[in-house]
Amino acid sequence: MKYVIPASKLVFGTVFLIVFVFAGIASMFEQFNIVGLIVMLVGAFISFKILVSGWRGYKTSIGTYAERSHKARLKAKKFRAEIDIKIAKIKRDAEESQVEFEKRQQLAAEAELEKLSKREIERQSQKDAAKRSWMAYEADVQTASENDEKKQKRQKQASEQFKMDVKECRRYGINVGLLESLKGSLNEKTREALDKARQSEKDDNAAKEKRFKKRIKNAAKEFTGKIDAEILATFERLALSSALADHRTDYSVEVSIGTPRELVGYIWGPEEDVKLSKARGMERATIKYGKAGKNRLGNPTYRLEAVFENDLLKSYKQL
Repeated sequence: MKYVIPASKLVFGTVFLIVFVFAGIASMFEQFNIVGLIVMLVGAFISFKILVSGWRGYKTSIGTYAERSHKARLKAKKFRAEIDIKIAKIKRDAEESQVEFEKRQQLAAEAELEKLSKREIERQSQKDAAKRSWMAYEADVQTASENDEKKQKRQKQASEQFKMDVKECRRYGINVGLLESLKGSLNEKTREALDKARQSEKDDNAAKEKRFKKRIKNAAKEFTGKIDAEILATFERLALSSALADHRTDYSVEVSIGTPRELVGYIWGPEEDVKLSKARGMERATIKYGKAGKNRLGNPTYRLEAVFENDLLKSYKQL
């Protein structure tokens, strides 16, 4: 209502002023009338006063509202500032409380961790002590076991050596007494006889090997200049590696193609199951070497088969 009344005065004063002015002007169009002029002037004055009063009231009311609005805004700003200060204080207190709480928690955790560490150290020390004791016990047991194993191994080796010695004594025709068999060892006299027999056999083998090498050298001389020098050199190397003339266990050696049949026998041993044939004016011989036993049908089996053409090695294969 404070804003309606001044505004009404302003509107009504303006309307009445306009009405009175136009009414006086209209009444004086026909003839001059002093009464009408006076009424017009009085009405216009009153309307003007009402207009001015309404304008002042409206201006005053507008100014009061602006002041009150300004004061309200200032009060609201002050209230917000106070609220912000209180919130900031609450936050600060909460942060300080949180920091204090975290510090207490950290101290408590550190104390608990220290207790646990001490317990863990004590427990680990006990475990280490128990482990050392167990390891010492295991070491003692292992040492005792190793000693027993070594002792058993030595006994086994002595037993196996005695069996081999007895076997060789029988091969050489040396008698082994009953007491020696019970003791598991040869007496001094039997040992000396066995050593003499072994040395004699070793000397015989050395003499055989010497004679065999001499035969190889003589055989190589016979073919010197007749076959390729490289083939002859390979033959001498392979033949000289044989232990004895009639013994060859390694049938996987690579003999040179073109080696004479006579020389091959020094490397692979005696010929077995010889089959001869002729074809295109050449003599062909298929020869097997190294008896390996018999098959299910009772037929003999061999380790290697070689083919010769005109007594020269053409090819060979392992069976």
